[in-house]
Amino acid sequence: EMIQGLASAMRNRDIVPELEIFDIGMVDYANYLIGKGVLEPPYYFNILLGSIGSAGVSAANAAGSADACPTRKPSMPVPPARSPAFAGSTAPP
Repeated sequence: EMIQGLASAMRNRDIVPELEIFDIGMVDYANYLIGKGVLEPPYYFNILLGSIGSAGVSAANAAGSADACPTRKPSMPVPPARSPAFAGSTAPP
């Protein structure tokens, strides 16, 4: 209920929420909210791995989380690759 209320308030103010993903279950929940119409495109996912309480850093976890995210529409820009993020760097590429 709280998440839905916050999403509604952001939508009413034209704010695109950042969806923080720490494991595949969080992508599943985002997809549930999308299916209910609580979240609307464009979607902005941050996949964060390797923290306490999150999925570990691995190609399989990164690929699985990314594959579970909604498909990018052709009209949406593709962000630049940030491969250093997988190495734990927070510096821009």
